[in-house]
Amino acid sequence: MESERKILILVVDDNPNNLKVIGNILVDSGYNIIAVTSGAKAILAAQSKKPDLILLDIMMPEIDGYEVCKRLKADEATMHIPVVFLSAKDSIDDLVQGFRLGGVDYITKPFNNEEVLVRIKNHAELALAKKQIEEKNEELSAALAAKNKFFSIIAHDLRNPLSSFLMITEILRTQKKTLSEVEYDNFLKLMNNSATNLQKLLENLLAWAKSQSGAMKYSPSDYDFSALVDEVNHSFSAQLSQKSITFNSHIPENTIVYIDYEMCSVILRNLISNAIKF
Repeated sequence: MESERKILILVVDDNPNNLKVIGNILVDSGYNIIAVTSGAKAILAAQSKKPDLILLDIMMPEIDGYEVCKRLKADEATMHIPVVFLSAKDSIDDLVQGFRLGGVDYITKPFNNEEVLVRIKNHAELALAKKQIEEKNEELSAALAAKNKFFSIIAHDLRNPLSSFLMITEILRTQKKTLSEVEYDNFLKLMNNSATNLQKLLENLLAWAKSQSGAMKYSPSDYDFSALVDEVNHSFSAQLSQKSITFNSHIPENTIVYIDYEMCSVILRNLISNAIKF
């Protein structure tokens, strides 16, 4: 049977001969198995090994198959594992009891090998598909949470330069005649600084969107890393001056590195922006 990994089946029967027969059938068909001879061992194995399917005998001493199924379905860690009853008890009441307790199928002994394998294959693959869907849903939920967090950060970061931009334009609109030339130039510099920050934030947003869609291309080449750092540093000169922060680079000149220029530039801008901000 072809799949990404071998399906693991827990086989439970107090008769070692029965275990050997069904175990050989399953192993020959490409399954991994765990074989146990009691209900107590079955519960422990299900909790620790998390099999994809459980084949469960009913008539066992101490804890019978019905009780084992009941306990497994009451445990959040094992309730999702499909249980197929495999028993000599063949009355309608027995079948109904098995399904009421959460079994997905009921196979009576003596059984036909081919029939058993077909039923096991169907239930095991359904369980595996369900598990894969659940894993994908978890990945999707994590991706959506990351996206929401990212947009929340972007919205927060956009608010400050936008507010500054609006405030400065309002001052220039209403107080132009009262401003000195120096004050006017300073406000223009601040406005330019806000616009530059907005542009960088939007570039980061677009870069993130490209990375999520797989559209971002990785194009590495040889670059002088010290020159790139100096270039990025220069773009923050206004913010650095405004906060009286000094930026020092200890990277030797002509330090040639093999990088994607745009990606590395985005990373450096984010690091320096956060350093200035916090």
